[in-house]
Amino acid sequence: YPGLIVFVFTACAALRLAKFNIDDTQRTEFCGLPSPAAAMLCGSLGLLFETDGLELPREAIPAIAVVVGLLMISNVRMFALKFHGFGWKGNELRYGFIAAAVVAVVLLRTYAVPAIIVLYILVSLVRGLACRSKGCGKAE
Repeated sequence: YPGLIVFVFTACAALRLAKFNIDDTQRTEFCGLPSPAAAMLCGSLGLLFETDGLELPREAIPAIAVVVGLLMISNVRMFALKFHGFGWKGNELRYGFIAAAVVAVVLLRTYAVPAIIVLYILVSLVRGLACRSKGCGKAE
């Protein structure tokens, strides 16, 4: 069963990368969770579980890997940290996310990586829902 989970995650990552290479709408945002973020989340949780005493049921990490794999191939729009100049206007979300990530690193230390990736997913989901309810079309 662990081999199947690894296969599903890897297959989703391959599909995600293939989709990214042919989809030219992903210049300012991503369609689906970027595979490096997915790998960092699963890898950091596994590492924290084995070395730092992260208390999760053993089945939680493979389940998270499947959910993250499905997020990689989903149509959920995820914001990118691609800045449009260095001014505040148009980059508010990016600067706010970086500030939150710095705070997470200071407060959570080794647990910051999975927390930041989960924050990235949640912010992207909330942003997508807010944009959809406002009828703003394609998100910035």
